[in-house]
Amino acid sequence: MRVSDSMNYIHTTQALNKNRSEMADLQTQAASQKRVNKPSDDPVGTTKLLNSRTTEIGVNQYLKNLDFAKGFLDYSDSSLEELSNSLMRAKELALSQANDPSASESSRKAVATEVRQIYNQALQVANRRLGNRYIFGGYNTIQKPFNDDGSYAGDRGEMMIDINKGDYVAMNVPGDVIFLGRDARRSGVLNAVPKDNTDLQNTQMKEIHDKQENKENPADDSVRGPASQGVHTAETKQSDLGDVSYFYEGENIFKVLSDLETGLMANDKATIQDQIDKLDTALDQVVHGRAKVGSRVMNLQNTMDVLNKAKVDEKAKQSNIEDVDAYELFSNLSQNESTLKATMSTSAKILQPSLLDFIK
Repeated sequence: MRVSDSMNYIHTTQALNKNRSEMADLQTQAASQKRVNKPSDDPVGTTKLLNSRTTEIGVNQYLKNLDFAKGFLDYSDSSLEELSNSLMRAKELALSQANDPSASESSRKAVATEVRQIYNQALQVANRRLGNRYIFGGYNTIQKPFNDDGSYAGDRGEMMIDINKGDYVAMNVPGDVIFLGRDARRSGVLNAVPKDNTDLQNTQMKEIHDKQENKENPADDSVRGPASQGVHTAETKQSDLGDVSYFYEGENIFKVLSDLETGLMANDKATIQDQIDKLDTALDQVVHGRAKVGSRVMNLQNTMDVLNKAKVDEKAKQSNIEDVDAYELFSNLSQNESTLKATMSTSAKILQPSLLDFIK
């Protein structure tokens, strides 16, 4: 075989192999509808694609956290709504039995039975669980937070959940805030408008005193730090909290209901009347707690909207990198197929052996 024929054979074989390789790649893209099927297809694009998928995995985890926290807060809100309705019913009963013309000893004893039922219902709400977690126990979600006498066995922790990079939201409200009135004045529940200058001065002095005590006892303000800081666990006694009046400036809902029941059973109009204002304060505590829960739910919903949009953006970015352009793909397939047929037809003519080739 002459040298020219040998060179023709090599060039033709290389052209055929190249065309067949390109055809195989195009067929793979057509089958997978992906432009990037292996890192060598687009090294730079593959790096961007992996980064985008890592971001998407993180977004999916944040969305799972948000969904769990939102479910926890929604259940807390519905429980507090039930508690609010129960307290309003208790106030109606107290108002109806606080006046002599519309009440009697027998009617008050009958109403006392309903107040006891309201007490039991409030206790049931306080010990409500979502799955196997008590929602009003602070960090202590396994042990029942409230005993039958209304004493608190939970702690003061707020469980923070990671909802975005560097962003955390508390998914619970400790039970002693709602049911025992802890930090009610500092939470804004009991901030009344001063009636005169003397009342204003007393209020200002109280605020100064509270701030000074807060500086001297920073560990008592447990919003969220490390789990071991600023948190009173179930083993912490109420007497260990220092000046209890500083922490519990609201109303103990269970005590108010119990005192109302006692006043009704004893036909004591003065005791019944005293509980009306206390029930108003207790309702304020619950409303404030619901407002806090509602603001967190709104924050979670807004974050969910942002993350869902980010997820769509990442999907679009991945599609731009790896998805194939169908029109361009099938155009290239048709062109490559024509080129391959032409190359094979031409090579068959160029490389067709003759009898003279064998004789030489």
